[in-house]
Amino acid sequence: IYEVSTMFRQQLRLAEKERMTAVIEAWLSLEERRLVDFSVAAVEQDRVVQIGPLRVRVRADRVDQLAGGGLLLIDYKSGKPRAEHLMGDRPEAPQLLVYAATATEAVDGVCFAKLSPRAEEAVGYVRRAHFGGSKETPLGLEWGIYLDQSKRTVTALACSFAEGVAVVDPRNRKACEYCAMKPLCRIEEQRKNSADNGDE
Repeated sequence: IYEVSTMFRQQLRLAEKERMTAVIEAWLSLEERRLVDFSVAAVEQDRVVQIGPLRVRVRADRVDQLAGGGLLLIDYKSGKPRAEHLMGDRPEAPQLLVYAATATEAVDGVCFAKLSPRAEEAVGYVRRAHFGGSKETPLGLEWGIYLDQSKRTVTALACSFAEGVAVVDPRNRKACEYCAMKPLCRIEEQRKNSADNGDE
């Protein structure tokens, strides 16, 4: 049994190694075709920043220094990141936005590096195209507006957190399916009451 288990684990490690090698090589091929010259300035560098009333520690997966000035912020993701995760009053992935809001140099883009097998691509918002893919959205003259709005958004979230605002308002209805606080929660009850009132 031990030998079978060991062989199985070895095969799993080999399969994972092959998968990761293919993903990394595919991503590097995207890097080779970058449209703006760059150098990697930082990898997983810790910073303590002030955002609204909060001091928080941030760590961008990667910060690229662009030729001619400016930064491109990259967050590696193995799932299915979407550009919409960087938008709205409650962005689903605010880390890059916090880093951008507190950067000491002009930011030229915020992107997820999507590392999914056979679907590797850059996903996000940029001032100008860097990777040239369909999920990278160059905003051009609207880039400054996007950055300013993102800074206001993460600052407002920080203020709400510091003030103890804790409204139970899950972004996704499916979140309630896995919640351990169901006996104390009244979300479904409120939803039912709202639906009943709407029917009247």
